[in-house]
Amino acid sequence: MNPLNLNLSLPALAAAALASTLVLGSTAALADEARVIERSSNPVQMARVISATPNIERIVETRQQCSEQVQQVTTPGSSNLGSVLVGSVIGGAAGSAVGKGKGKTIATATGAVLGAQVARNYAEQPTTTNKVVQVCQPVSSVREQVRDYHVRYEWDGREYSVNLPQHPGAWLRVSTSHSVQTM
Repeated sequence: MNPLNLNLSLPALAAAALASTLVLGSTAALADEARVIERSSNPVQMARVISATPNIERIVETRQQCSEQVQQVTTPGSSNLGSVLVGSVIGGAAGSAVGKGKGKTIATATGAVLGAQVARNYAEQPTTTNKVVQVCQPVSSVREQVRDYHVRYEWDGREYSVNLPQHPGAWLRVSTSHSVQTM
């Protein structure tokens, strides 16, 4: 007889037992952090990621920055024989217009000497001009980029760490030979 006095048939009892086994089995599988995934003949386990810290790399880039500026350019003067001769002739002509006789000859000679001296001084004066020039100088800038991630994870009751090229997420696939694969 039925001790609980329930009217359950054998097929109903089998269905209830099967349902409770499925519920308990799936709950246990979700609570287990190290799940086993079968892939052909190589079993893979899931390891829980504890932390993933980015390793930052600083990259310095240098480029030329150019601008146009106005600068004063001074060119030294130079006396040449032509300018001295022209000054001498002009000075001599001006001196010959003054005086009579021997005074006229002395005035002409003095005018020629003074004219040559003035022409030479004028030719040797430096000249200053404005010139547009391009001025370039190096400018450095620093940018940061993530090189990789230092990942700490727990597998089979122990803690491990590895550097990975991308963020792994919450879980890592670890093969039984303990090689790490990102998901």
